[in-house]
Amino acid sequence: MCNFREVRQPSTRGLQPRQRLQTTLSSPDLLWLITRKNSSYLVKRNGIELSREPGNLRNEHSFRLSNVNAKPVLIEALPGGGASLSLKKHNSSLNQHLKATKTTNFKKSARQAAVSVRNVLKYYRPDMKDIAAARVARIFQSQAPKKTVKDRKYKGRSGKAPKVRKPTV
Repeated sequence: MCNFREVRQPSTRGLQPRQRLQTTLSSPDLLWLITRKNSSYLVKRNGIELSREPGNLRNEHSFRLSNVNAKPVLIEALPGGGASLSLKKHNSSLNQHLKATKTTNFKKSARQAAVSVRNVLKYYRPDMKDIAAARVARIFQSQAPKKTVKDRKYKGRSGKAPKVRKPTV
C-alpha cells in the first residue's frame, strides 16, 4: 500500500516567488494536448473542426492559432472603429496579466494598420504576420460604411427608362 505521507511534491524552498510560480505552471504544449479534444470553443461541423476562441485569427482549431500558444496574437475590433493588437511582453510578470500584455490601437486606415501589424509581428511571430494583416483588413472592411447604389439616370427627353419592345414572331 502506498502511504500518502511518503509522496512528496518537489521542494520550492529557497526559490524566488517568480521561480516558485513557474514550477507550478504547465507548458503550452501540455495545455494543448489536454484541451484539444474537449474545449468549450471547439465547433465540429461537416467533418471540420473550427474554434470560437476570442484570439483565434482564422477560427481554425490548431495549436499555432490558439491562445494557449506561448506567444499569442490577439486582434479585436474597437467599439469606436479601428482595431487593437495585443501581444504578450517578453519579460512579463506571470501573475499580473494586464502588465504582461502590450496593446496597440489602429484607427486610421486598413492599409496603414496592416503594414504596422506586419512590422510588429515580423520579429514576434513571423508565421502569423500575413494572417494578422488579413484579419485587420477584414475588421476595417466590416466597419466601413455601406455604399448606396444610386438609381441610373437616363438621357433623353423624358429621363425615364426606355420601353422594352416585345419581339415580333
